[in-house]
Amino acid sequence: MLKTGHVRVSERDEETLFKPSVFLSAYDMINKGRAWYTIGDLAQEFDVTLRALRFYEDKGLLGPRRDGLSRLYSHRDRVRLQMILCCKRLGFSLGEIKEVLDLYDRRGGRTHQLKFVLDRFRDQSVVLEEQRRELDEGILELNNHIAQISAALEEYHSNRRERCRA
Repeated sequence: MLKTGHVRVSERDEETLFKPSVFLSAYDMINKGRAWYTIGDLAQEFDVTLRALRFYEDKGLLGPRRDGLSRLYSHRDRVRLQMILCCKRLGFSLGEIKEVLDLYDRRGGRTHQLKFVLDRFRDQSVVLEEQRRELDEGILELNNHIAQISAALEEYHSNRRERCRA
């Protein structure tokens, strides 16, 4: 039994909390023994606001325990936050992020979980590639307009200078 502050964690809970994940970093492996994080700890570590953490909690993406008025986030919540932020950076909606997180909560079926996430990531990669193509086209079009407007402006100033000399 692990004891931190006022909270006790059974060995079974520890095993659940510290399941290996494809999202775990070297930091996670080093700090694996740390059972609880405050809202401030996670906000500072991941450079997110307290409001964002509460929002993710309201949406059912994070589930901190309460110790009086304090929120205590488990290692599992910390990994889930990493996954939320990763998926958010990749352009996933909150609904899609919840789907991915829910898969990790199910017992067994690890192969199914990984295949599902892989398919989602591949689909999102296609979406992002299309967005990049559209952005590249938009940038090219903007640069063409900038060149045309710059040339027209230069011609206008050039003509004006010639009229002033005459």
